[in-house]
Amino acid sequence: MATYTVNISGTFNQTYGYLTINGTKITTAGTRTYSSKPTISVYISSSQSNLRSKCEVTINDTVVKSGHGEYTLLTDATTINIVMLQVQDSSTYLYYCADIGIETPKTNEPHNTNIGGTAREFESGTVLIGGVLREIESGLVLVNGVAREIEFVVAPKTRRVTITGNGYYKDYTTKLAYVEIGGKQYTSAASLEVEDGTIATLAAMTGYNTSGDVGGEIKENGVLIGRGGYGRLGTYDYTIESDVTINMSCVYYGNANNNSNIKITTQ
Repeated sequence: MATYTVNISGTFNQTYGYLTINGTKITTAGTRTYSSKPTISVYISSSQSNLRSKCEVTINDTVVKSGHGEYTLLTDATTINIVMLQVQDSSTYLYYCADIGIETPKTNEPHNTNIGGTAREFESGTVLIGGVLREIESGLVLVNGVAREIEFVVAPKTRRVTITGNGYYKDYTTKLAYVEIGGKQYTSAASLEVEDGTIATLAAMTGYNTSGDVGGEIKENGVLIGRGGYGRLGTYDYTIESDVTINMSCVYYGNANNNSNIKITTQ
């Protein structure tokens, strides 16, 4: 019997951003498991009517719903990752989006062996050669009298990247921070999956203000690992080796004293 796992994270709202699973309203993060396929729907909206058209639901980075309202998820996947995103449009007004990640089934045909009269899939193995166990990476199998080559393909490990905050401040025309992954710059909330070892370019700015918090800090789990440019956007290359949340925050002091900070939290 299959087990269905739903991993839920992000920021929720009782009215404008929540999930419903098997008829139960959910507004908290956590992992939930079900013995049968759950019925899942996502509701996204905003308290401001002019922002409701900006709401959207994505599945594996593809938009499946634009505008506010409810979206019912139809999938047979046994592992589903859902991130609720609270997006800031101005200093006070918010709207909600949802990013759904569905693990892609293996595309390679399985390798099977007969054990006790039952076909069992195997993805790796060892063989005894000269009294020494050797790991099998490829080999041959006889199919209808013809030798066929088999190869074990290991899928690359993926990491979930959740981007929060905003790279703009005040007039929403001056960029003070961004996260760049795969050639695309993100200045607002987003959620995506990347291969382990992907480089994220983080851009921040240190303001001219020499008193108080001058910003430009790039921190990982509270530890300073880099700084942005002084009076300009400066970049730092960060290697993604775990699931991470990257938060951008901007501070406005007026004139050329703007600055930004980036905080990385690993999971």
